[in-house]
Amino acid sequence: MGMQQFILIVLSVVIIAVSMVIGFSLFTHNASDSNRQAIISDLQQMAAHANAYYKAPLTIGGGGRLWVPKVDGVYQGDRCGLWLNYAGYEEHLSGDTFVTENGTFLMWINSYTDDILKIEGTGTEIGHDEVNPVKARMELTGATSEIDITILN
Repeated sequence: MGMQQFILIVLSVVIIAVSMVIGFSLFTHNASDSNRQAIISDLQQMAAHANAYYKAPLTIGGGGRLWVPKVDGVYQGDRCGLWLNYAGYEEHLSGDTFVTENGTFLMWINSYTDDILKIEGTGTEIGHDEVNPVKARMELTGATSEIDITILN
C-alpha cells in the first residue's frame, strides 16, 4: 500500500508543476499581448494629435501642412513634438521622444520635406521573440491622413 501512495504523491507533484508552468506561460503571453495592444492604441492617439498638428495653421502653432515648417526662414523641427507634449503625454524627453506607462515612443521624418511621419513604440513587456521588448511602428502620411501600423515584435 505504501508504494501506491508514494506513486500518487509523485504523480500529484508532477501534475501541479506542469500546471504552474502552463499558467505562467499563459500569463506572460497575455501580458505581452496586452502591452502590444496598448502600444498600438498609443500610436493611434499620437497619430490623431500629429494629424491635428499637421493640418493646423502656423499662426496657432501647427505645422501648416508640413511636419517641419519654416518660420522666418528657419526650420522648426521640434514643433510637432511640442504639440504632442501639450496633448498630455506623461514625459517629454526631447523633441522626438515620449514616454507613457506603456512604453517609449520615438518620432522622426526622413527629411524636412518628407510627408510621412514615423513613430516607433517600444513596450515594457518581452515580445514574440522572447528576448526583445514589444515594438510597433506607425507611418502617418500628412496629406492623406493615412495611417499604417506595423508590428515589429
